[in-house]
Amino acid sequence: MIVSNHLPFLLFTIFLIFFTLPKRITSDKLPRENYPPYDSWNPRWFYENNTLNYDKYNYNNDNLIILVSTAPYHVEILAFLAYHYHTLGYTVHAWIGAPTKYYGSWIDFLFPYIEHVVYLPDYGIVHWYNTRWRTKPTIPLSIKLLVYVTGDLKVDIYSLCQLNYHQQLYQRSQRVLMVSHQASLIQNASLYCQAPKCTLLHLGYHVQQTAISIYTSLPKQESFPVHTSYAYPVFELPSETIPSMNNTDGILTTSRQMFNQVRRIIIQGAANKTRRDYDELFRCVRKISLLNKLNNKLNKQQLPQQQQQQQQQTTIRPRIEISIIGYLAKQLNIPPELKNRIKLYDNIPYEKYYTLLQSNDFIATFIQQASLSNFGYLYNRISSSIPAGVLAEVPIIATSDLLERYHCLNASYWHHFIARPNNCKSLMAAMEMTYEQYERMKEEIRYCKSIWLYEGQATLKHIVEGNRISVKDDNHFQPTCPKE
Repeated sequence: MIVSNHLPFLLFTIFLIFFTLPKRITSDKLPRENYPPYDSWNPRWFYENNTLNYDKYNYNNDNLIILVSTAPYHVEILAFLAYHYHTLGYTVHAWIGAPTKYYGSWIDFLFPYIEHVVYLPDYGIVHWYNTRWRTKPTIPLSIKLLVYVTGDLKVDIYSLCQLNYHQQLYQRSQRVLMVSHQASLIQNASLYCQAPKCTLLHLGYHVQQTAISIYTSLPKQESFPVHTSYAYPVFELPSETIPSMNNTDGILTTSRQMFNQVRRIIIQGAANKTRRDYDELFRCVRKISLLNKLNNKLNKQQLPQQQQQQQQQTTIRPRIEISIIGYLAKQLNIPPELKNRIKLYDNIPYEKYYTLLQSNDFIATFIQQASLSNFGYLYNRISSSIPAGVLAEVPIIATSDLLERYHCLNASYWHHFIARPNNCKSLMAAMEMTYEQYERMKEEIRYCKSIWLYEGQATLKHIVEGNRISVKDDNHFQPTCPKE
């Protein structure tokens, strides 16, 4: 009778305990933050009224580096920074925004390089996302280096400013690094990243040179002291999370026989026709398929029947297979006659993304010729296909003017050899390569990877361990928040 009278109260108590206690995802790979109940109301109200769990991590660490990434993109840049600073022996923490969590399982992909993760709300980044709140972080007393992964677009700064964290983090950091993705935004970036404490990191030499040219042309009253550096975003893929890195049975290795039968080409990146010329790609695939069909038919007619089987391996041209991978890729309209040659992949996890890259023979850029100037791939920014191919060790097909911007690749004989004035001619040149030439291209890409890894790590090390900053220089610039 007593139990029955108190049953509603007991059930209500159990309900409160279950839904109010912090929920943890246990993992032996990466420390996870508390997961409070799902909520779709105004996120800032919960933050300001202290309804969130506080971060209980012990931040007493002299070698702490915090990587702030609140946008749902540039994950490969976060991986690049985390890998190198982890390799250099620093304790790497990632403060990420809620939208980023929706983009595949990249946190699991990065777990070997990041010790601690704090999930921030997405306020001010993507307003229409339903917010799943995370832990309210503790501001460390001292930070060796604070990094804004998307610095020049003010995305990370704005997000932290909404939570009143930008000034505190900046002031408690010995040094600050802001990644600049577009050279044309250097004037805007200089408002929030001033020397000597802060460094702007460009993702390629030609991008840095463009930024310096723009900066030096600014009127003195509109410019601020800025220190720039550059590094190509290349890192070692974690063998713990990339299946292809543990491959020992040769499944992903291109054999001579397979290379002579089919050439597998991959095109990666957001399926935006202002960036990549998919119409030219379709015309080129159609042209290559037709030439292959005519050539093979002619060879069969000319060769005596008794020689056909013997000569088949050297006279029949390989067929072409295309993989297109990236955001909104499945919305592309593939011509009906090419659907058996072109496969589309959209929004796949990062570990599968890199496995797919490595399973192809070439990565092709197919950048719009107009976007080389308008979108600025020759001057304003890098093509993500270049570092993707280098870090995955996949030979790259690019036009001659684009390849010139990457000196190591341009100095590589076979990469330079197949680089032609337009995308289709470059692809057709790659289709004509022999297996021995292709193996040389793989050696070239591995060499450039080793160079970029060494240079990148040296650059990032100098940024965090460079000349000592005086108290006067440290205090001359007070960080501000951008206006909404």
